[in-house]
Amino acid sequence: MKKLIVTLSLCLGAVAATLAQRPAEKIETARIAFLTERLSLTPETAQQFWPVYNQFDKQRRELKKEEFKMRRSTRTDELDNETAQQHINEYFSLKEQQLDLEKTMATELSEVLSSPQMLQLIRAEADFQRMVLRKLGERRRGGEGRKPGMLR
Repeated sequence: MKKLIVTLSLCLGAVAATLAQRPAEKIETARIAFLTERLSLTPETAQQFWPVYNQFDKQRRELKKEEFKMRRSTRTDELDNETAQQHINEYFSLKEQQLDLEKTMATELSEVLSSPQMLQLIRAEADFQRMVLRKLGERRRGGEGRKPGMLR
């Protein structure tokens, strides 16, 4: 019962904070509440989890930005074979760095989370991303299906 009250308090606090934020901040606040709830983090576990997770998430975002820049700056119709192969190698190098980062994050978070929670984290991150993309799609189509209070 106490765990339920703490979780509900965290979620309600996140919703209240979300109403006064910019879109990127709203998404971040919603992500924190979503992951906290899905992983059933206690306040003590959350205190240990979030600093480690946020550090790795920042590094992960930087690698994704590099990948995006690389893909956007490459004009495939103007490349010779050698240059194209260089770009392919750079792409896979970035993918390897991303995978290595994920493995390191999993190792470090295993000191805070149980193995089932680690699997829940992987699924929850994907579920949250799908939810945000769905909400953005709904907004672009005119807001049909949007529920009050959900990532406005």
